[in-house]
Amino acid sequence: MLCEMLDPQQLFAESPPCPLQQPVLLALVQQLSADLSKKTDLKRRYLEEAVMQIDTQCPATKEHMPHVLASLQSQLQAYIGQAGAQQTPLVRSMRMLLMAVRSLAS
Repeated sequence: MLCEMLDPQQLFAESPPCPLQQPVLLALVQQLSADLSKKTDLKRRYLEEAVMQIDTQCPATKEHMPHVLASLQSQLQAYIGQAGAQQTPLVRSMRMLLMAVRSLAS
């Protein structure tokens, strides 16, 4: 509900540094990616911003990031797979997000 009240670009506009601590950022990514079938565009917008703020050098991030990103990749792949051959702007954005997550995870 809080995400609906605040534009993700406003939240992350102060960056760098990100206004959220890395554990909070990873928790946000994990929660948003749990179910992409509801409020998909809002979640995508937040996920795009949050993924760009992940600090891969932070010790707390290094420990939890692989699991969180693997789960996000799985959810994105499932969403894209359900879309089939549809090439809507949302599906294209989800594909771009998936590429960014794969790059970050490797």
